[in-house]
Amino acid sequence: QGDRPRLSYDITNGVVEDTPHLLLEPSSTNIVTFSEDISQSYWTKSDTTINVNQSTSPDGNINADSIVSSTANSVHYLRHSYVAVSASTVHTYSFFIKPNGYTKFGVRDNAQTGANLTYDLQTESVIHSASMTIVVNKLKDNWFRCSLTSTIGSNGVAGYALYLLDDGYGTPPNAGDPNNYNYTGDGVSGFYIYGFQLEQKSFATSHIPTAGTTITRAAETCNNSKP
Repeated sequence: QGDRPRLSYDITNGVVEDTPHLLLEPSSTNIVTFSEDISQSYWTKSDTTINVNQSTSPDGNINADSIVSSTANSVHYLRHSYVAVSASTVHTYSFFIKPNGYTKFGVRDNAQTGANLTYDLQTESVIHSASMTIVVNKLKDNWFRCSLTSTIGSNGVAGYALYLLDDGYGTPPNAGDPNNYNYTGDGVSGFYIYGFQLEQKSFATSHIPTAGTTITRAAETCNNSKP
């Protein structure tokens, strides 16, 4: 952003190397049109409550929202509006998340395929997966960036949902598809969330903020480089 280079310092045998290399990314589009403002009607809240600007996000500003469960005995989730995408293609859904009472969450393709995955941030491990894979990067201040990859259905519609799961999830028979897991929320537990992104790629690129429209980042190039 702003022609500022991004540098990566590799880690070899647990030691950060002294010499960095330049990070160059391909062109990509964030299909989620409200990536930060979860209060918008673009987001469907099912027995969850969104509180805006509750925590410092990974970008250093107090612009991370909190999501908490309601006190209903139900399924608790947040879903972006359904959007038309290329049918039968690989997409990656990513976001930043920080525990705030709960540590377990799930992601599901609610548009057609039902591909889903559940994860525990405390143990940093997958609980259940069905036709979906995850890459998790732990950041400072107990933030995580989670990237979940699956194949869009033949109807060419995407609608990914984030599920809040309490400690009871993962104990048989309470495992599997998060859309089938009902529990009584406490009205205060949940997560801090920030920076949602959906890309037609098999991996997540760096975050592309949006505020009402899709945004495309041009491919990055480096001219006149020398060894």
